[in-house]
Amino acid sequence: MALPPGIQMLEHLVTGKGSRPDNVWVTEHTTDMVLICDLRPNERPIKTDHYPYMLELDLDVLHTVPGTKRAFRSVVWEDFRKELRKQLEKFPPPRPITNADDLQKADNELTEAIQQTIEEVVPTAKIGAKMHRWWNEDLTKMRTKFNQLKHEAYRFRAMRDHESHGTRKAYQNEY
Repeated sequence: MALPPGIQMLEHLVTGKGSRPDNVWVTEHTTDMVLICDLRPNERPIKTDHYPYMLELDLDVLHTVPGTKRAFRSVVWEDFRKELRKQLEKFPPPRPITNADDLQKADNELTEAIQQTIEEVVPTAKIGAKMHRWWNEDLTKMRTKFNQLKHEAYRFRAMRDHESHGTRKAYQNEY
């Protein structure tokens, strides 16, 4: 409990007797977050039986650090394949792997070719603190089209049977 046990939290309006029916409970992992848990009997409003209490918690909000990342969603994959072929041509042709050293060498060559291709072809994107990672260009285009359909349906709002209403509704479900 955040509030120590045995503290009177209620004064019955008729009898005037004190009671402690309520407790301020916290879980084990939030106990360390409690900075203040204190009753405020002097701040009790008129005609209420419970004393107000103040609970102050130390809540840290985590923010993403702005930076950059690779925008793999924006890649033209045909260009990526062409560049990867060009990068792989820098190394000797594939050969049978007979021991651990050959495996390690082939792995390093392939990794280097992929990394170089990513550097050359994949664009970078800024990461903002309030970035919606699930949002993409397709949704932006769909939102623009939906707004256009919505405005058209609004223009014909007096005509309930107009086709713009059905078109807007169908596209809204898709969006």
